[in-house]
Amino acid sequence: MPESMRKPKLLTLEQDYNYIISYTREDLKEELIEVAEAASLEEVCMISFLPMETNRSLRLLLDASFEGKGELAAPEPVSATVALTFVPSEQIPSRTKSSNGEIGTRT
Repeated sequence: MPESMRKPKLLTLEQDYNYIISYTREDLKEELIEVAEAASLEEVCMISFLPMETNRSLRLLLDASFEGKGELAAPEPVSATVALTFVPSEQIPSRTKSSNGEIGTRT
């Protein structure tokens, strides 16, 4: 288009992006990338990874979750909605495991 016909415009486009937070091991990243790229409708799949420093309890939970990966059944989709809720302060000690105490204890 000739320069004389160009008119600067500010255009907006509504996009429906989803951000999924998940945990994975280093050795599973390539498999996740392949699955994401195969399912993505975008020209360039937007999957990315960030390094993470966990506390001891979270690291043990994640290690246990990935243990025996090759023997587990394939994930099965469910019809569900994630929901956040407020918890009264007095209930937090009985609902939350401690990251500082002995493994598996509640404080």
